[in-house]
Amino acid sequence: MLKIVVSILLALGLLSCVNLLVENPKDQDDNEQDTNLQTTQVPKWARTVSTGSGSSAFHGVAVDSFGNVYAAGYQFGNGSYTYSSGVSVSGASSDDNVVVVKYNSSGTAQWAKSVSSGSASQFKSVAVDSSGNIYAVGYQYGTGIYNYGSGATAIGSNSDNNSVLVKYNSSGTAQWARSVSGSSHSLFYSVAVDSSGNVYAAGYQNGSGTYTYGTGVSVAGSSSANNVVLVKYNSSGTPQ
Repeated sequence: MLKIVVSILLALGLLSCVNLLVENPKDQDDNEQDTNLQTTQVPKWARTVSTGSGSSAFHGVAVDSFGNVYAAGYQFGNGSYTYSSGVSVSGASSDDNVVVVKYNSSGTAQWAKSVSSGSASQFKSVAVDSSGNIYAVGYQYGTGIYNYGSGATAIGSNSDNNSVLVKYNSSGTAQWARSVSGSSHSLFYSVAVDSSGNVYAAGYQNGSGTYTYGTGVSVAGSSSANNVVLVKYNSSGTPQ
């Protein structure tokens, strides 16, 4: 439309020269969005381990209503890993060991927890409820006893990976741990918590055999390969 108006004015001799800069409204919107993104995406801090004898990784992260950050994953080997001044933890296995670390909003580690007995294990995801309780899921390998602290233990039934769910309070004290009884390997990849404190763990179980997640809660998949699985627990760790 602007080009048509300019052409008419030129034809009528009302304009002898024109030098226009036309700004596309969409470009303006995009620029405004880019500016906002640049404003909100400026990194505030970054943290890693200051000591550690092997590889380590975080697979999941969650934030509570106070801005505290919970990161869960694994650290390799039974050496000590330091996440901040005065915050170190060692695992039990010479293989992978689960780890969950709490940071405050400034990025200072408050505590770190691993496992004191068992073989290979990893956390794959973490969630936090409105009371600051933390739920971490993943796997523990083999049929040994895994001690997550304060008497919270879990035993898998399979010689391969077994799904595991562990609840910690806001101070990092393990409240309970749950695994599974099944004919083959299984793993929880993700976890979520609702406003009532119910916990939902999702992942897979291998084969068409029956897997028991607690008293009266069993399920069998249809495939001889991996089958999706979703389990609901209450806040006390009882499968629903």
